[in-house]
Amino acid sequence: MLLLQPLLPMRLQQRRQQHNGFDKNDSTHGMERASGRSLFFTRCRVSGLLAAECPARFSRLIYSKEMTTKTSVDVQPGALSPTAAAYLMFAAGWLVPGGGHLLQRRWIRGTLLFCSITLMFAMGIAMQGKLYAANSGEVLDILGFVGDMGNGALFVVATLAGWGQNMIQVVTADYGTKFMVVAGLLNFIAAVDAHSIRMGRKP
Repeated sequence: MLLLQPLLPMRLQQRRQQHNGFDKNDSTHGMERASGRSLFFTRCRVSGLLAAECPARFSRLIYSKEMTTKTSVDVQPGALSPTAAAYLMFAAGWLVPGGGHLLQRRWIRGTLLFCSITLMFAMGIAMQGKLYAANSGEVLDILGFVGDMGNGALFVVATLAGWGQNMIQVVTADYGTKFMVVAGLLNFIAAVDAHSIRMGRKP
C-alpha cells in the first residue's frame, strides 16, 4: 500500500492530461470545445468527480454545442445574402416604381409610389415634355437625362415609343419636362428606401 500511494497522484494527473488533450486536432470548433471543457471540468471538481470518470457526459456536452453552432451558421442553399437581397430590392424599385416595396409586402406604400410616379410621368408626356438625351454636352442636360433614367421601365417604354423625343413649342412643354425629371428623382429615392428597409435600417 505504501508503494501504491505515490502512484495514485501520478495516475490521476495522467488522466487529467489525457482528457485535457481530448480532440485537440479539431480546429473548426476549438474555441467552443475549450470553453465547454473548462466549464465541464469545473462542474466535475465541484461535484467531486474526476473528469476522466465522466467521458459520456463530456461527449454529450460537446455534441450539443456543435449542433447548436452548426444550426446557427447553416444557410439554406440558394438563398441570397442580405446585401444581395437589398440590392435586388433597389433594382426592382428602380425598374418598376414601388416594386421594391411590393416585393417586401409593403402593399400600401408600394401602391402609392407606383401610382404617384407613374401618374407624374404620364402627365409629363401628356404635356408634351421632352426626354433628355445622353449625348448632350451641357451639364444641365446630362443631369436631366439622369433624372429621366430614374423612371426605369417608364423611360424605356417612352423611348421605344418615341414619346418626348421632339421638343414642341407649347406653353406646358417645359412643365412636362420637369414633371418627368422629378418623377425619376422620386423613383430613385423610393428605390433607396426599399434598399434601406431590406437592410433593416428603416421599419
